[in-house]
Amino acid sequence: MEKTKTPVRAILIVIGCFLMNVFILGMMGATKSQFIVYISEDMGWANSFLTLCMSISSFLISVVALVFNYIRKVIKSLRMIVITGILIYTVAYVFSAWFPCKFTLVMWAILCGIGHAFLTDIPIAIYVSNWFPPKRQGSILGIIFTGSGVGGMIFNPIISALVSSTGWRMTFIIMLIISIVGVMPIMIFGKERPDTPVAEGEPAPPKEDKKFGLGVILKLPHIIPLVLISFCFGFSLGPIYMNTAPMLKSAGIDMGIVSVIMSAVYFILILSKIVVGILNDKVGVKFTVTMQAATDIIACIIMLIILNVYPSPVLGFAFAFFFGIAFSWQALTPPASIRYIYDPVYYSSVITVMVSMTHLGGAVSPFIASLLKEATGSYNIILIAYAALVLLCIIGYHIIFHKRDKEVAAAKLAEGAIAANAEANIIE
Repeated sequence: MEKTKTPVRAILIVIGCFLMNVFILGMMGATKSQFIVYISEDMGWANSFLTLCMSISSFLISVVALVFNYIRKVIKSLRMIVITGILIYTVAYVFSAWFPCKFTLVMWAILCGIGHAFLTDIPIAIYVSNWFPPKRQGSILGIIFTGSGVGGMIFNPIISALVSSTGWRMTFIIMLIISIVGVMPIMIFGKERPDTPVAEGEPAPPKEDKKFGLGVILKLPHIIPLVLISFCFGFSLGPIYMNTAPMLKSAGIDMGIVSVIMSAVYFILILSKIVVGILNDKVGVKFTVTMQAATDIIACIIMLIILNVYPSPVLGFAFAFFFGIAFSWQALTPPASIRYIYDPVYYSSVITVMVSMTHLGGAVSPFIASLLKEATGSYNIILIAYAALVLLCIIGYHIIFHKRDKEVAAAKLAEGAIAANAEANIIE
């Protein structure tokens, strides 16, 4: 069968979503860990306050993700949601840079959380779901979400240099200007859905997505344990992600080297998202979830060695390798697991809940981790606890997958029995 040619508009949407990831998730999001150090040193604020601000931001991402379907009923165009998101980011960065105080930094965290949810995971997942057939969505999402790794790899050392030369306030303004330019392609070309089928043999896209309320979603099989696992995975990744730079600095590694290690995390993230996206399509989500959880645990062990035994930049880069692979979970596993467990009609509604819970876990844990660090003077208990939590999550995921496999097998057996009975009746 001849392959259907990908529409030019679909390619432009992939490019636009990729660039949005480069500048919003990559440049704006991936450098937050560094700004905890920079703002703390400049303003004399405690790391726990700044980590709380980052947690507030992540919490707002989870809240907006949870009500995203309701927001779409008010702002019906996905393109207008993206435009609204960048306007919210503009207000956040301008006010926090011009009027630096604890109040404006809290407002920055709140507005960034809302803007982030309007610009990243869910809108991108909906674009890809509308424009590409299911068998290609894992690979396409993998390509798009490498943007955050590209942005993190490129901008971590650049931001470090900019803060050293111009200060964090001017760096905020420069980042904002760059991000506005970076989001323009999706604002221009981001048509929500094609007018024709996405591939040969595929049905024409509906004029409107089915949006199920929380009451319906929470009655789906496996949804409660899936929500808990999403929360716990976000909870386990959050403290490592937000505290990587402070942990490495506390081990005595120079901030210049720390910024390079952070770039290495995002370089590996680029490669792993491509590979994991392909593996999701070719091998399946069971394998990729297991692989990402294992690398998360290994990353925790390496960081424990850095903090307690051998504070070496070489081990810092080893940490970057394993954590970069684990970090791709947040973007790629929810869409792949939803496609595996549920009917496509529930996709956009279920993904809002899963993304919300992942961000909620990531919002709560960094602040708790910073309080534990201040109380104990060590990151050890935090790293050990989160490694154990990841292990429990992967066990939970495989239990759900096993139950789903049994349900599918039982349904096929029932269909076979019905067909056999029908054939026997015809013969009679």
